[in-house]
Amino acid sequence: MVIANSVHVNGAPCFTSARWHAPDSEADGRRVELAMVGEQIALRDSEQPKGPYLIFDADEWGAFLAGVRNGEFDALQLFGTQDEL
Repeated sequence: MVIANSVHVNGAPCFTSARWHAPDSEADGRRVELAMVGEQIALRDSEQPKGPYLIFDADEWGAFLAGVRNGEFDALQLFGTQDEL
């Protein structure tokens, strides 16, 4: 995973033409948006469209999704919302 703060990082994908997608449901207007950038998956906070971005290659993204499906992140629900942390 790479964290990029700028659209002009050497060797990093350019996000200016990315088509960002978000889930249909919103939690207080906050959500994570996803975009395919080349062969990588980028995530950003909808409230911070200029970044930073989290960038995953296909193997990293696949491992993350497998972890979600296997319940590896279920314990995080115990923490509640970020405002409660």
